[in-house]
Amino acid sequence: MGNRRFHHLVATASANQELAAELIRVHDRLARFMVMRHAGATQPHTHARIQEALRAHDVAAARQAMLQEINETRDVLLDRVMQEEGSYWALGTHA
Repeated sequence: MGNRRFHHLVATASANQELAAELIRVHDRLARFMVMRHAGATQPHTHARIQEALRAHDVAAARQAMLQEINETRDVLLDRVMQEEGSYWALGTHA
């Protein structure tokens, strides 16, 4: 199952339709970054942890697994962007 579909199903199961709709918009905006991250390699493991926590009705573990996925994605993307585009940024210089 794809990342977008997985997270949409989780949001839909929460019965929060606004969350589900916003999540679709966020995933659409982040699609190219997910390709940059090579997210497909780690998603099955991450999604399995989230599913386990949800099946066990363990809110804290589900929250932690989702936050870990978000934080790992952020870190990988920032590192990648800095490696590929960092030379274009005038960080630490005064204009």
